Amino acid sequence: MLLVEPTDRIGGMITSGLSHTDFRSREGLMGAYLKFSKRVDQHYRDAFGADSPQVRDCWNGVFAEPKVNLAVFEPMIVEQPNITLWKNRRVFGTPLSGDATGSSIGLVALIENDGRTTLTVTADYYIDATCEGDLIAAAKVPSHVGCEGRSEHNEPLAPEQEDAQLQAYNFRFTATQNPENRVMPKKPGQRGKNLHGQYFEAFPSHAAELDRALDEALAAKWLALTSKLSLAADTLPRADGKLTRGEWLRRIWNIKQSTSNYADESGRRASGSADQSLPARSPCFK
Repeated sequence: MLLVEPTDRIGGMITSGLSHTDFRSREGLMGAYLKFSKRVDQHYRDAFGADSPQVRDCWNGVFAEPKVNLAVFEPMIVEQPNITLWKNRRVFGTPLSGDATGSSIGLVALIENDGRTTLTVTADYYIDATCEGDLIAAAKVPSHVGCEGRSEHNEPLAPEQEDAQLQAYNFRFTATQNPENRVMPKKPGQRGKNLHGQYFEAFPSHAAELDRALDEALAAKWLALTSKLSLAADTLPRADGKLTRGEWLRRIWNIKQSTSNYADESGRRASGSADQSLPARSPCFK
């Protein structure tokens, strides 16, 4: 098995900030995760002693610092002789083989994060374990972004109609009172632009989606979502076959920002504030 990690840190959320594991019952923990949590518990016992507050707070290994989870994950992978781990490599292409009705992934093209070295991999089976479905998107596997309608799979908790909403991204931090464990965050040089630039550099297939023309069906869904932003319908751009998805999002952003600026300024004048200057705003897309 070849395990490909796009960063230099394996483990996903559990080694990058998710230190409070969600589970319904302890009796339901089993398999590889149970082995992992027992090792986490043992790590704290070895480091601080069986009666330490660290052992108590890790709650049998299900709550832990990301660095401890990483220290446990890495040797578990090394112990598996059939697993080869590649770090700092990401998918950038998946040529397909076969006809339109029975096509399959012929190979996966990877590029190292230095942007200079490329590799190709062929396999009998490919598993997309990414957070955003990068391999699925690159291979053009039929998929849906957002929630399917309730009738699609008879899901009782699904919305009545399908939508294109996504869960918001967030950053997780681990707080500490120990000065030796503190890592002071650095202020980004270009707020907003820098973050989106890094995202699209890491996921080029997502960036390519912004260059696709906005079709009427998707435009209708997005217009329905923007109604929640209290924007006038006659001010919103329409799909004309030429307008790209990225251009549409940029226009919506600019309309929303201009509306917010007007509201801010009106509020300042109404309150009699002497400071009429407005804060600079970083556009989501340049």
